[in-house]
Amino acid sequence: MSAQPDMLVVGAGNEYMGDDGAGIAVVAALEQMACPHLNTFQCGTDLFRLATVDRFYSHVLIVDAVRTGDPPGSIHWFAPCHAHRFRKSGSVHQLSLLEILSLLPLMTALLETTEFSLVGIEPGPLRTERRLSPPVAAAVRQVTRDLRTPHGTAAVIRRCRREREASAAGDS
Repeated sequence: MSAQPDMLVVGAGNEYMGDDGAGIAVVAALEQMACPHLNTFQCGTDLFRLATVDRFYSHVLIVDAVRTGDPPGSIHWFAPCHAHRFRKSGSVHQLSLLEILSLLPLMTALLETTEFSLVGIEPGPLRTERRLSPPVAAAVRQVTRDLRTPHGTAAVIRRCRREREASAAGDS
């Protein structure tokens, strides 16, 4: 019997609001592929749904639209605890990602020691439609390609960790 994947990729966002559905689109694409090295989870705009996970994951990677002021389709790699470094960052979610991730371990012991990383895709202007803008669709394809193999997934995690370490060094 093979071991269960130790990595959970979470798609966040609203697929009916154009580019805000970038995280949902990445996870939907991964679900169409054979990716036995990871599990996927669609949480939509309710990141508290993560509290319903039924097993421990050492790493949870959240893919979401993150507004920083960079050009649409830009890809950001970071740990959620350093998301505050994006001065123009915004979210359409009621609570910030930082607030939600600080509450999740209180809601389920399965997430107490989980390492979280975030891949943010810069959205263009949000529209009430299901179609992604061309630059965001290209970023979704890139992130999906990066995550489809164990080697690619490990590279994404390393990049998020490097950004976390660089950010921590800048804080001192």
